[in-house]
Amino acid sequence: MFGNKFRDSIREAGENGLVWNESDFVAYIADPKKFLATFLNDSKAKSGMSFKLKKETDAKAVWAYLVSVGPEVEAD
Repeated sequence: MFGNKFRDSIREAGENGLVWNESDFVAYIADPKKFLATFLNDSKAKSGMSFKLKKETDAKAVWAYLVSVGPEVEAD
């Protein structure tokens, strides 16, 4: 569906130590491209995710749901 140019930045973030936690998830889902550009210090970083969830309370609710159905994660 998406070419490698979209997956490369998120993969690079993982290779550079990105481990999802609530604060990073909330920042990512608010603006995926901006989050990756900041995390990687690369203004050309891209995300295949065009959806943005600007309300922090909504983003935190999504995080809480994911944590409730996923493996255990460390708190921020």
